[in-house]
Amino acid sequence: MGLLNTLVQTFFASVCISFVVQGWVPLDLLPFPLLTSIYIFILSKYIAPPVTSKVEPGLFGGSRLMKNYLLSAALIGIILPLVYIACAFLQGDLVAVKAAVPSLFLLIVQVLSENFTFRRASFSVLIRPLVPMLYNTRRLFTIWDELLFLFFGVGITKPGLLLFGRMLVVANAILWHWNLFGFLIPVYLVKSMRQHYDLENKVKE
Repeated sequence: MGLLNTLVQTFFASVCISFVVQGWVPLDLLPFPLLTSIYIFILSKYIAPPVTSKVEPGLFGGSRLMKNYLLSAALIGIILPLVYIACAFLQGDLVAVKAAVPSLFLLIVQVLSENFTFRRASFSVLIRPLVPMLYNTRRLFTIWDELLFLFFGVGITKPGLLLFGRMLVVANAILWHWNLFGFLIPVYLVKSMRQHYDLENKVKE
């Protein structure tokens, strides 16, 4: 799993770099990962430091339901958008590529950031939900931009590509609105707060 994780992270980093080098990521989007990382570091250092010197345990363990949810999210949010972008690029539709890249770019950077914070003892369990929450919130705006473009904009002339893009952006809009308002805030954040303060109380005792 360690080697597989390294390969996946390397692939994701390569994809992000290629998006930026090609000029497909809007310039106003580039500061967001940097500012978010700085904010997370400040919170982890001064507001919600780790309770123990060890990596705090995960919240969901080996939950099969959680694994299936993450796999479904990866399929809809990463794999299919990569296929869509590749198809649009091969068909020479750079307008469609540039419309789809921002959301995927943010999601991949989110995955890289989560991998970093989850595997280090310097980040408490209370900090972990903030990474997907911040990225998910920002990404909703890029999803809506793409949705408005695909349904009301002009540019994609291939009917098959247009249908694929519309179905995909609607699926992503539903998924990530639910993820933020139905899972991250009411479930993940609440569970992380409970675990953090339970660990804090145990250490004090």
